[in-house]
Amino acid sequence: MQQCWHFDSLKRPSINEIYDEINSSNWKVDKIFINAENKRQELLESGKFIAKSVHPHSKSYSQFLNPTIDSMLSNLFQNSRASTSNSIDSVQGVGNYYSFNIMETSDLNTSINISVSKKHSIEFLLDNKNETKRRKLFDYDDKIIDLCTNSHQTIEQEISNSGPHTLSMSEALYQITTLADLWCNYVKLCSEAGKALSKALSINFAVKILNLSSKNLYNPSGKALAEILCNNITITSLNLENNNLADEAGKALAEALHKNTTLTHLNLNYNQLSHETGKTLAEALCKNSALTNLYLRQNKLGDNGGKALAEKLCKNTTLTDLDLYKNNLGESGGKALAEALSKNTTLTYLNLSYNNLGESAGKALAEALCKNATLINLNLSSSGLGESAIKALAETLCKNNTLTILNLGYNKLNEPAVKALAEALCKNTTLTNLNLYGNKMGKALAESLCKNNTLTNLDLGYNELLGESAGKASAEALCKNTTLTNLDLYFNNLGEPAGKALAEALYKNTTLTNLNLSDNGLGESAGKALAEALCKNTTLTNLNLYCNKLGESTGKALAEALCKNNTLTNLNLSGNRLGESSGKALAEALCKNNTLTNLNLSSNYLSESTGKALTEALYKNTTTLTDLNLQSNKMGGSVGKALAEALYKNTTLTNLDLSDNGLGESAGKALAEALCKNTTLTNLNLYNNKLGEPAGKALAEALCKNATLTNLGLGCNCLSESAGKALAEALCKNTTLTNLVLFRNKLGESAGKALAEALCKNNTLTNLNLGNNYLSELTKKALAEALCKNTTLTNFYISDNKLGESEGKALADS
Repeated sequence: MQQCWHFDSLKRPSINEIYDEINSSNWKVDKIFINAENKRQELLESGKFIAKSVHPHSKSYSQFLNPTIDSMLSNLFQNSRASTSNSIDSVQGVGNYYSFNIMETSDLNTSINISVSKKHSIEFLLDNKNETKRRKLFDYDDKIIDLCTNSHQTIEQEISNSGPHTLSMSEALYQITTLADLWCNYVKLCSEAGKALSKALSINFAVKILNLSSKNLYNPSGKALAEILCNNITITSLNLENNNLADEAGKALAEALHKNTTLTHLNLNYNQLSHETGKTLAEALCKNSALTNLYLRQNKLGDNGGKALAEKLCKNTTLTDLDLYKNNLGESGGKALAEALSKNTTLTYLNLSYNNLGESAGKALAEALCKNATLINLNLSSSGLGESAIKALAETLCKNNTLTILNLGYNKLNEPAVKALAEALCKNTTLTNLNLYGNKMGKALAESLCKNNTLTNLDLGYNELLGESAGKASAEALCKNTTLTNLDLYFNNLGEPAGKALAEALYKNTTLTNLNLSDNGLGESAGKALAEALCKNTTLTNLNLYCNKLGESTGKALAEALCKNNTLTNLNLSGNRLGESSGKALAEALCKNNTLTNLNLSSNYLSESTGKALTEALYKNTTTLTDLNLQSNKMGGSVGKALAEALYKNTTLTNLDLSDNGLGESAGKALAEALCKNTTLTNLNLYNNKLGEPAGKALAEALCKNATLTNLGLGCNCLSESAGKALAEALCKNTTLTNLVLFRNKLGESAGKALAEALCKNNTLTNLNLGNNYLSELTKKALAEALCKNTTLTNFYISDNKLGESEGKALADS
């Protein structure tokens, strides 16, 4: 690796050689890079790593990024009344398309004069998947600068442009005295930029909410922000999630909490904090009297960190929310936290899921809940609790009168544990939400619903309810229960008898609004019974019957029910082999029904005649249906043409999925003509329909005229180069489309280049999929250049196009 610094650039290793080396078994890349970055920052702070001279053969050298950020913000505020095309892009340079203006200055807070700048090449990294190019756009609306949006609005400039000077970031944040929230969700910052931002915040006394999640800030920036928190009296919420912060930064932030008196929310999720940070944070909780929400999910606190936090929770009187999800807590950590809950009087939310607490810790938590009078939400999913712990928790539910939400999913509950919970639900009077997903529940729990009068949400999905008996028990419970509004029974092998019983329950139940029965093998007779129930039920609004082998007769019965039911708004019948006759019946029902807004009929062998019937229904249903999914039904071209005609008159449909229906060229052209006049459709999916080149061109012309479509799926349609070029021209004119999928269309070089040119002009597209399109090297380079100019694209997919070294580098540079 020393060859990377060889004075003769021709003798330095290629990018491929470097890649092979760092991915070899000899390297622990993540750890090495993190340690190297931390060390580099230490050297920078000490002044031992500042380039005083440049090697005569070098083409670029490192500098502080603070002046770069200053320069970018300067341009932002000096040109704040400019159009979107002049907005600043975090992954493109200032000056030309491959450079940043690197300012030579000895003072990081000095105002920089652009006229004395020198340009040096600097490479920016893409995200981990090399698919998404993240951008920075600035919006100023109602005292908020939000760096996570895609639209660009005119900025009401508070700063007077009295002279031809450059405004540094520090001065900008100081002069914007009304800035309340600063969000940087899609900005790729770095350690130096984070430190610069910290210094700016030291003189800004207006920012209250600061979101810096996923910015690769590392320890030095974390420490700099910690220093600011010691004196800052305005910031109330700080999000540092996923920033490669280790204990050095974590401990500094914890120590800052000793002095800070305003911060209420601190998010340190997904960093690399160990028990050392946990201990320091624990000490801070003894003295800090402002923090209410602390999020530490997926760090490495371990039992020692957990025990330290637990000890101080006994004394803390302000913290209400604590998230310790997946922190390698074990039995001792769990027990310590349980003891803390016995004494703590403020905590209302505690997440200990995915921590392998074990039975003894589970029992200790159960005992604590008997004494605790404030906790309302407890998540213990996937904690390895076991039978004795669940039984203990069940006993606690008989006594506790504050807990309202309990998650016990994925804890391998056996029959005795389930029975204990069932008995507890008969006595408990406060629990409203219970999640038991992924266990092995029996009918005992269902029977408890007959007596419980508080539970409103119950998730029993993927529970192997032992089929008929448990399903019937659930049905009987619904006949008597008067509080449950949401019931999830997904994938429980219920079968026909249980399905029928549940149908009968819907006659009597007057509270259930959402019922998920997907993937339960209900069969035709149960489906018919449910249809009859819908004729009389007046509360159910959402019904999911996906993949239940319902068949044609059930489809017809459900159609009849829709003619009478006036409450159902969402119905999912996907994957049920409904066939032609039931499809027609459902079409007729749509002509009469005036409440259904969302209908999913995908993968049902509906055929051509059914498609035409549904088309006629769209002429008549003009007040309610907004979402129609007809994916994978082999409807053919004539249905596509008929649907196109319907779109001329229908004024309510906003989402239409016709993917994988063999529509063909003529139907594609007809749909294109319809788009020229339709003013309501926003999402159209035509994936895998053999549209061909002429239809592709027609759709391109339609995009020039249509002013409502935002999402268009044209993947796998053999569009070819000429259609691709036509679509590129359309993108230069269209001002509404945000998502375009052109995956696997053999677009080729000329179309790719045309699309690249279009990206330089288009200012609305945010997602573009060009995967698997035989793009040449020149095309990829053109796309890379276009990405440097484009100011709106946030997701760009170019997979399966065989990027070479130079094209990959160009895309990375962009």
